[in-house]
Amino acid sequence: METLEFLLHGFAQALTPQNMLFALVGSVLGTLVGVLPGIGPTSGIAILLPLTGILPPAPAIIMLAAIYYGAMY
Repeated sequence: METLEFLLHGFAQALTPQNMLFALVGSVLGTLVGVLPGIGPTSGIAILLPLTGILPPAPAIIMLAAIYYGAMY
C-alpha cells in the first residue's frame, strides 16, 4: 500500500501546472533543436543544459526529458 502512495505522490508532483509548463517549453525547444540538421537529441540536451541549471531538480529533469522527446519527434 505504501508503494501506491509513493506512486500517486510522484504523479501529483509531476502533474503540477508549473511542471507541465516546463514540459511544454522543453518539448517546443526540443522540437526546434530537432529540426536542425546534424543536431540530435543528445546534442540538443547538451546545448540547452544551461537553461535547466537554475531550476529545482524535478522541473529540470522534466524539462530535459521533454527536450529529448521533442528532439526525437
